[in-house]
Amino acid sequence: MWNVKLESRLIEMIRDRPILWDVTSTSYRRKDIRDMALEDVKKELGLEIGVDEIQRKFKSLKDTFMKNHRKVMASKKTGSGADGVFRPKWGHYEDLRFLVKDNKGASEISDVKDSEEKMLPGLQPSSVVLEDISCRELDEDPTSELVSVDPEAPPSDYLFHQRQSGFEEVIGTSSP
Repeated sequence: MWNVKLESRLIEMIRDRPILWDVTSTSYRRKDIRDMALEDVKKELGLEIGVDEIQRKFKSLKDTFMKNHRKVMASKKTGSGADGVFRPKWGHYEDLRFLVKDNKGASEISDVKDSEEKMLPGLQPSSVVLEDISCRELDEDPTSELVSVDPEAPPSDYLFHQRQSGFEEVIGTSSP
């Protein structure tokens, strides 16, 4: 069922959704959001397979990439120069280099925001720009309005209110 072209499409779709591979993303810990992103990948692929099959295939591709990448890194440490560096012949090696953070450096940080917008097209950023407030600007104890945010709650559960000062902030969730 899987061929090189289909594997390339899968890699591209997952690359565009860092929530599925970037453990440093704050959304990575949200299994419900990762599951939604995997469902999107499944729909885009248009195959009659389960999400678990997509996960297994990507894990296999990622494992092969990491095996090749370790060989590249080990060959760089030998000190034999550029000619002695291992060059993988595996076709997807370059496509999966996004998995290595030090590969792109700072440019990768800006790519994450763009990719996060693609991964959840139904969620729009807030139209209110939150301003930085120092403690001196508050009339009361700034810690009095701190709330606990449930990392498992979907983003749509959060309620917002407008303070007299004109700033918008989270006050709790809609669930009891």
